[in-house]
Amino acid sequence: LERKNRRVHQATFQIPLEIFNTIEQAELRPLIPSFYENSPQNFICVELRGTPYIQYKTNRYSVPRDCCFHKVYYKLINNKMHIYDELRRYVCTHTLSESKGQHIQLPEHKKAPSGKWIPIVERLRNQWNCLEFQHFINGVKEENPRYLEAQLSAIERFLDTEQPERAMVATVMQLCCEDFSYQFTQFQAVFNAVKKGRLEEPAYTGSEVQKQDMQLYQKAFDERCQSSQLTGGKPLE
Repeated sequence: LERKNRRVHQATFQIPLEIFNTIEQAELRPLIPSFYENSPQNFICVELRGTPYIQYKTNRYSVPRDCCFHKVYYKLINNKMHIYDELRRYVCTHTLSESKGQHIQLPEHKKAPSGKWIPIVERLRNQWNCLEFQHFINGVKEENPRYLEAQLSAIERFLDTEQPERAMVATVMQLCCEDFSYQFTQFQAVFNAVKKGRLEEPAYTGSEVQKQDMQLYQKAFDERCQSSQLTGGKPLE
């Protein structure tokens, strides 16, 4: 078709592509929006509870948390879900998923990470700062991303109750970093071990691995060589 549009038409003796560029294109108008897309009657109302999701078929689509306990409206156009607030103001758009049982969340609807743990860390730093302090805090953050504030608060309350020396806390944090003990219960176990004077013992000892002396293998090899010499190099039956 592209090739034919560039050739001279046998009836008009003109090139269709040139006619389109010079005459027809200037007369074109944008497509008229469909009545369905602009009709105010095709909105579907949903009253949200405490979860910021809209249920559509088997999937759940996220909305901003400000929409909780309010009415929201949505309309479906092709494979898109356009969501509006209770005043019919545009909120967001989701692409409908063909999968089933999915929780589809837009990046801007994700809950911002809490910063309540930061003042706790600063209080711990002012009182118990040591060489391994930051290493220990990073381990706690990595090990407990969901309950970070609770873990740090428990450690702070425990140290405030015990009132140990700073050198002792430094030793405990060093042992925790060596044993990857980044939870409060593990920290407490290491602290109690250090308090009782068992510094050389780790908080959690693994089972001993059975080891064989190399002389045992050398003896078996020598016996095998002697038996081969007695049998003339033939394998034993």
